[in-house]
Amino acid sequence: MGINIKGFGQEEKTGLFSTAKDMLSSWLGRPKEQSTGEWLSDKLAEHIGEGAKEVASTLMTGIDSFNENLRQVEEACAAGSTKEEWLQDKLNAMPADSEQSKGEYLSAVNKALAIGNTAAQKILHAPGEVIEIKESYENVVGEEKDWNELSLKAIAKNLTEQVVLSGIGGGALAANCDRVESDGESLAEGVDPTVEPVGSTVDVGFKAVAAGALKVASDKGIIPFLTKKTPLSVISTIACWGMESIRTVGQVFRGQTSVAKAVERMGRVSSAAIGELCTTGVAAKFLAAIPIVGPVVGVAVGESITKKANHKVTQMVYEGFKKIQPVVTKVAETAYKAVNKVVESVKNIGNKVLEFFGL
Repeated sequence: MGINIKGFGQEEKTGLFSTAKDMLSSWLGRPKEQSTGEWLSDKLAEHIGEGAKEVASTLMTGIDSFNENLRQVEEACAAGSTKEEWLQDKLNAMPADSEQSKGEYLSAVNKALAIGNTAAQKILHAPGEVIEIKESYENVVGEEKDWNELSLKAIAKNLTEQVVLSGIGGGALAANCDRVESDGESLAEGVDPTVEPVGSTVDVGFKAVAAGALKVASDKGIIPFLTKKTPLSVISTIACWGMESIRTVGQVFRGQTSVAKAVERMGRVSSAAIGELCTTGVAAKFLAAIPIVGPVVGVAVGESITKKANHKVTQMVYEGFKKIQPVVTKVAETAYKAVNKVVESVKNIGNKVLEFFGL
């Protein structure tokens, strides 16, 4: 079963593949003394000209922030906590002008993710259907009720459930994606991004390649929803999400982790990703698309990169996704039912649950 998004067909995938290939080739061939950040600045200057240095710096900051958040999640879990507890603590501690503004923002994000998760479930249960994603300029509005410490903790808990579901559901979408066709020879047979530790030079480099490819592709209008106006933090997050998905299925294929642990890790990745975006105050409407666009596009560019880096990785990624597909899809459906009451409440807001995506 493929995930068919209108406006992201073979032509667009080929364009993304070509962009990722060019980025990877450039990064691999950079001077040894040049840092990844310096390389990204120079490479983006070829495409966007003035302002490339600032864009590159922001993307690199986003990658570093994601990696640090993921490290914290893993560390907390190793110490006996959970990804849910880590995320709730992060949301509870996030700065805000007032409890009221914080509550309205978190409730808006909660609704946005519920919209995205609902749409993701519809896609999983409508194999072969072409999905049209509309860009919406209408903000997802938060609840204007009187917010206090208790209600803020309650909305943070609900939001945490939506975040974890977006990770699992995103994994299900990624596992059901059509694979990107490979072309030509590998660029670096000795490079395998799936085994690199989070935060290593190669890990950061591949995520920078992915983020750079997504930025260029979004500026060219290759990817639905991602435009020149998309916050750079969203672009870097999607790039990191995609590369971590590739890493996770690689671990499954090698027998380094079980499918169950892979599902758990996807929840940790989404907690790190969306937790970071929330604390930077990204508009809620962008988060509505992440449960769908994030995994599908992130994995597309991630797989494009791995295919050009190493043909052996290509097969490993494909087989890893095949292995994880039935389990992660079932878990996503079960998780969706578990938070269905929250999702149902969203439907009362002007009946706009799926209108955002044209479903």
